[in-house]
Amino acid sequence: MDHTNALIIFAREPKPGKVKTRLLTDLDTGFVTGLYRAFIQDVMTLALRPGDWSPFLYYADDDADPPFLSEFRSRCPVVRQQGEDLGARMYRAAGDCFALGYRRVSIIGTDCLELTAADLIQAFAGLERTEYCVGPSADGGYYLIGMSVLRPEPFADIDWGTETVLTKTLEKVRQIEHNVSLLSEKEDIDTIAALLKLRGRVLAGGVDAAYTAQFIREHQQSLPDA
Repeated sequence: MDHTNALIIFAREPKPGKVKTRLLTDLDTGFVTGLYRAFIQDVMTLALRPGDWSPFLYYADDDADPPFLSEFRSRCPVVRQQGEDLGARMYRAAGDCFALGYRRVSIIGTDCLELTAADLIQAFAGLERTEYCVGPSADGGYYLIGMSVLRPEPFADIDWGTETVLTKTLEKVRQIEHNVSLLSEKEDIDTIAALLKLRGRVLAGGVDAAYTAQFIREHQQSLPDA
């Protein structure tokens, strides 16, 4: 196995009422759960395709053997996240991969369906020149963070889930005198507005995320009008 690039995917077991909770004020629980399953399938399809990285799926759940996510065990390690908050869990997961001998580590979630293999290649290539690489999301967070060195500062004292995440993270990277390269801005699907925009792109044939596109086409009657 090539121990150069590690790609960590953060996900949750798709349990009703426990995932994509910001969408539950507008949408049925069953729809949201099914949609999130499709998100996972699309992101894992990308992560598991032949590429210059080794995938690691880290899940946030108390189950030792989460039924849906465990289906990926035959293709990559499936590991339970450890840590008190998101930053601590990312720091711990990245540390696991560096301890295995990987030189560059990138972490992604399951909310950005615009992410492509070219973006991942660009992120790892950027880490040959800078200590950190960040993919900004339109809501003020980020859809990817990569690193060639591991420091706790970019993962500590961040108000996760707010519009200040990106700004605060970049500030912390610069405070420790490390350089950061930026990918293009993309949109996480966290709100009904973002989901309706995604539906428009799906119906126009502009989405490569096959599982999500199929789910939206089959269940678009569950979505409100734009």
